[in-house]
Order: sequence, then C-alpha cells, then structure tokens
Amino acid sequence: MFHPPEECARRKSALFPSEGGPAILRVDVPDDIIQKTDLQFFPLVHGVVQFNEKFGFEELRKAWPNLTREVRFISP
Repeated sequence: MFHPPEECARRKSALFPSEGGPAILRVDVPDDIIQKTDLQFFPLVHGVVQFNEKFGFEELRKAWPNLTREVRFISP
C-alpha cells in the first residue's frame, strides 16, 4: 500500500523530530542515472527510486550540484 507523499513526509519527520519538520524534496534526475539503480528491486512503476552504492549513487552524487531541486515544506 502506498501513501501520499505528504503522509510519508509526516511519518518520516516524526522519526527525526529535531530535523526541521516534514518536507518533500523534488529532484529532476536524468534518466541515464535512474537506469543505473536497482530496477529489479524497485521497479519504476512503484514510484520509488532508490540510489545505492554501485546502483546510481555515485552518479547521482556527482550530478547533484547541477540538478534542479525543489523543497516543499508541509504542515506537521
């Protein structure tokens, strides 16, 4: 079962109460980097992209300074 991003952010924020409250981070990651993730473990149809060592993390880290990002803070 998948929950709306706002609910996920609130639940995650509750685990880390000293980190400033719930927020949603939107990042435009190039397709070639996403294709390096473990798509068998997290197929794109699930709406989750997880970057791990040897599965796109280093590529994401290298590209990070040039990626378009948006932080949307939401009410607790």
